[in-house]
Amino acid sequence: MDFVCPGDPAAWDGRRFTPRNARRSENARMGFLEKWFVFGVPGFAACLSFLEIVMLIKNKIEGKAVVNYESFFRSSQFLVWMVVGLVSVHGPWFVFYNPIMCFCWILKILLEIPHLQYKLTVLKAVLYFKEIISFSMAIVFGLFVVVSTVVDQPRNKREMNSIEDPLVPDDEKAEAEVTNLENNQSIWELLTFKFVNPMMDIGITRQLDFTDLLELPVELRAASSYEKLLSSWTVEHQHHHSDSSLLRAMSNAYGWTYLRLGLLKVINDSIGFVSPLLLNKFIKFLQQGSGGADGYILAISLGLTSIIKSFLDSQYSFRLAKLKLMLRSSIMGIIYRKCLCLSLSERSRFSEGEIQTFMSVDSDRTINLCNSLHDAWRISCAGELLAHIRTVKMYSWERLFTQRLVERRELEVKHLATRKYLDAWCVYFWATTPTLFSLFTFSIFAIMGHSLDAATVFTCVALFNTLISPLNSFPWVINGMIDAVISSRRLSKYLSSPEKRSSAIPASADLLKHHNTETNVNAMAVILRNVCCSWSISSIVESSMILRDVSLELQKGIFVAIIGEVGCGKSSLLNSIIGEIHVTSGSITSYGSIAYVPQFNLVKHVADVVQVPWILSGSLRDNILLGEEFDPRRYEEVIHACTLDVDISAMVGGDMSHIGEKGLNLSGGQRARLALARALYHDSDVYLFDDVLSSVDSQVASYILEKAIMGPQMKRKTRILSTHNLQAISAADMIVVMANGLVKWFGTLDSFLATPYSTLSKPESSRVISSTFSEKNKGVSVAHESETNGLVDNDSVVDHEEQREQNSVEARKEGMVELSVYKLSSDLYAIDDSLPFILNIFVANFFSLLGTLVVISYSQFYYRSTSREVRRLDSVARSPIYSSFTETLDGSSTIRAFQKEGFFLERFIQHVTIYQKTSYCELVAGLWLSLRLQLLAGFIILFIAIMAIVGFNSKSVINFGTPGLVGLALSYAAPVVSLLNGFLTTFTETEKEMISVERVVEYVGIPQEELHGSESPHSGWPTEGNIEFEHVTLRYKEDLPPALNDVSFFISSGMQVGIIGRTGAGKSSILNALLRLAPICNGRILVDDFDVAKLAVRDLREHFAVVPQSPFLFDGSLRIWEALDKCHMKTEIESIGGLDIHVKESGASFSRQLLCLARAILKSSKILCLDECTANVDNQTASLLQNTISAECKGMTVLTIAHRISTVMKMDSVLVLDQGKLVEEGNPEVLVDDKFSRFSRFAKASNM
Repeated sequence: MDFVCPGDPAAWDGRRFTPRNARRSENARMGFLEKWFVFGVPGFAACLSFLEIVMLIKNKIEGKAVVNYESFFRSSQFLVWMVVGLVSVHGPWFVFYNPIMCFCWILKILLEIPHLQYKLTVLKAVLYFKEIISFSMAIVFGLFVVVSTVVDQPRNKREMNSIEDPLVPDDEKAEAEVTNLENNQSIWELLTFKFVNPMMDIGITRQLDFTDLLELPVELRAASSYEKLLSSWTVEHQHHHSDSSLLRAMSNAYGWTYLRLGLLKVINDSIGFVSPLLLNKFIKFLQQGSGGADGYILAISLGLTSIIKSFLDSQYSFRLAKLKLMLRSSIMGIIYRKCLCLSLSERSRFSEGEIQTFMSVDSDRTINLCNSLHDAWRISCAGELLAHIRTVKMYSWERLFTQRLVERRELEVKHLATRKYLDAWCVYFWATTPTLFSLFTFSIFAIMGHSLDAATVFTCVALFNTLISPLNSFPWVINGMIDAVISSRRLSKYLSSPEKRSSAIPASADLLKHHNTETNVNAMAVILRNVCCSWSISSIVESSMILRDVSLELQKGIFVAIIGEVGCGKSSLLNSIIGEIHVTSGSITSYGSIAYVPQFNLVKHVADVVQVPWILSGSLRDNILLGEEFDPRRYEEVIHACTLDVDISAMVGGDMSHIGEKGLNLSGGQRARLALARALYHDSDVYLFDDVLSSVDSQVASYILEKAIMGPQMKRKTRILSTHNLQAISAADMIVVMANGLVKWFGTLDSFLATPYSTLSKPESSRVISSTFSEKNKGVSVAHESETNGLVDNDSVVDHEEQREQNSVEARKEGMVELSVYKLSSDLYAIDDSLPFILNIFVANFFSLLGTLVVISYSQFYYRSTSREVRRLDSVARSPIYSSFTETLDGSSTIRAFQKEGFFLERFIQHVTIYQKTSYCELVAGLWLSLRLQLLAGFIILFIAIMAIVGFNSKSVINFGTPGLVGLALSYAAPVVSLLNGFLTTFTETEKEMISVERVVEYVGIPQEELHGSESPHSGWPTEGNIEFEHVTLRYKEDLPPALNDVSFFISSGMQVGIIGRTGAGKSSILNALLRLAPICNGRILVDDFDVAKLAVRDLREHFAVVPQSPFLFDGSLRIWEALDKCHMKTEIESIGGLDIHVKESGASFSRQLLCLARAILKSSKILCLDECTANVDNQTASLLQNTISAECKGMTVLTIAHRISTVMKMDSVLVLDQGKLVEEGNPEVLVDDKFSRFSRFAKASNM
């Protein structure tokens, strides 16, 4: 017969509590012990209480004095046990899974502790035996009730909101996982952590993997924890909008759980005072020399008290650690959700480093935030260096940045030294405090004239050992509380920021009024009325507006081209449509779904230093689908329209190939086309393209324009493209001209050709646009002609493996060998802070345990094998969390535009759940060891006490010495085992923290460049600037085709040479070989007849000036008016504050390319290398760059890697590369007239 409590999801099957519909075959293993607890304990305790009542009645009849409260205590105790027994028979669920019953039992135990202590001082051991039995049964049964209530609370009573459905899978496998977990853990297994044994056994036989880990309890699943805290935070934010507190939200969500743990802690600490009192009675018994069974009863009581406390200790630590895991996962979840919901304008209030700190520091520790303040400067400097290491190497700035890092590291170490010395003194004081307290107390006691006996001394020593730990840890507790308050305030400020509402996350904040995704019946797609925007709510002054009084009405199905100079507001206009910037006045309304393709990752009000579209780590198909269902037909059409089919065919794994973190294995053009394919696949109503054509060459741009942006699938779509591409402008239905955040003009192409804006880029723009317009009307597509000539199918094939290895080599040189900025900072923190502290305690425990080597050797073999493996898996599980969070930070605007917040939140929750699983296994493995060592201490105490009684009774047969020696042995038995526990724990923690040292050592051990050369050139080298490649072959890996294949050319001094070719043709490899960023495997490179391979790399790069494609401006000010004036930047710099303006995040409101060119001009090198520096700028800025190069770089040898044919038309010579080979060389004007040359094809595709 099943006893079912209505509304509860469990039934009593005669053996244990079984969730409904669970398979009982898995529930029959440990039923006897639980049945004994359910029926046996209350029955036996009721009989014992009844016997005590009978004894009281007998004493009353015999005329003996009976205290009234004694009668009341015995009667109430009997009634309690009878009620429990009766209720257990009719419905055990009312007893064991009832918070009210749990509270009552905790209160009962607390009330009985003073009574027990009173009995210890007045009763003999025989009478005390009944008291300890009764009290022990109450403790055990109460612990059973508490554990059952905490662990097995009904789950189906928890309400689920809309976000939980995708986060908590309801399939059969997930349900079976929860069921198996709850059913397999009986009370005995839970108390003894026996369920950990299988994992421990596997750990000593082989390497663990994730399938070997324990099942995660349902309350620790990240989804449930996240929802619980999110609900509490939502209520808190609604009630205290301006003064929301994360601590209050956490208290509302987990306060009752924490209170119950506090009560359990009180019981545990109270029992800790029982052992000294029992020790006092035991030693007095030995001193008095009385016989009988009292000695055995006292000995058993000593051991039993220690064993009970061991169970209470382990269960309290277990519950507290589980609560911390729930808090960690829930805080991680709401931080990640906030990242998804926070618009870029609001995110500008927090630096990226701050947001990453919220996740990596505040959520994981929620304390010690103040200790990490000195880390911030060094971490920001290291992050700046790693993000731009390739540019740093080009400029030979290693010494400069190394010095900056060293200076900040020295400052950090200075603060660390002070902390570590204080830590060392604290540990020393901690170790000596018991001895000092004992000496001081006993000295004062003796001076006052009192006599010391063994019972008094060892009772005091035991009490000192109990009190010392909380006293010594008090400063850390205070410090932790202060840090927790500071950390919670920071998180509260972040979580209270206004959110951008998305339908993908129903629980988010208010919907932005200007963004409406509902379907509209009229012909308009986007309407902007008198819109003014800024990057922050606080930025309401006119000078801070990035869009001013913008009014536009864009019809459905049209193609709109937005043009203007760099910084005019094109990207801001697109971001305003998707709600990423704050609208201070006016309104924005969009109808239908939106797909957004950024040119680069936009952070704050600055273009991020990595000018590529946002790419998700994973396969190429994953990036295109982005959580959508796979449609083979549409997928094939999209990849063909974006010319990705030829790239996929060259990949070893096809579209399932892993493209690396942030698209590491793809070129810039491939990343741009991948982001475009993602937008096309999602079949949205409105498409926003932020200069997507600038990252590809003119032929591919023409093809993408015709097949993708203007293809048959897009005819009825509204397409808004910010661009400098003349073909796109000529193909647009509507052109919008922007300048300084204003819409200067908008209209059709015919009207545009009659305005002065048609010549805003360069004089021939109007002619080119007009010519292209005529070709469009004829229906003749240059891109189509290129396809029929085989240019797209043949010349665009990129060897994926070659590109992957090239980028992998660059990645290693950039320090990205499994060591992100987060890992670097966390590993150094572990080395600087955690490792010294743990090592300090480990050494202290080691010298206290030299006599326990046998036990240590066995325990560490059995425990360390598994704990080390679990820690390894924990590290593996942690990495996806932070990499996913970093990816989301980079691509949050894209995620919101595609309304994929729910998909990414679900993926993040899954990562956190796996992390919870490894952390849980690490937790229970440690408690498994701790409990067994504490039980060992209890049995040692029991053994010593019983053998002392045996020796006392046997007189000469077994003699353990005087009562003082017995007291000494008992006083130090438990501390020795505690030290053993501490030693093994700190030893394991030290071993775990050494993983950070291992990673840093591995990173330092990566092979470096050859810093020293075999020869040195003459003084002033290079004096001419001649460059010669002699049969140069460059491979990024021996078994791959060459990136440069037998390339030979000669560039005379003072020549300006352009290098063109398709993506993957080898353009960047020319620069890599010249600057020795990658070693060549054949041939040689001469600069002024000197072999650069014989020169130290630093000396080589110091003699070159470089303007990279992604210009790098580090934090600091500007200098040298002359160089700025030559680059046409003097007026602009003067208008924003002059030379003392502080440059942040790679430049704010001016052209970084021009500023880097000013840096190159100031260097006065004979050789200048330009790496596609005009790819992502408008035509006017490109013209300024070309004019500056022509005017200020006379006499310099200039190498320009270019996508734009117009960039190289005025140069002395061009080199045309294809698949690593030099296929053409000559004057651009001569080659363009040769209709059979490859250069002329490029020019024709560009409408030159």
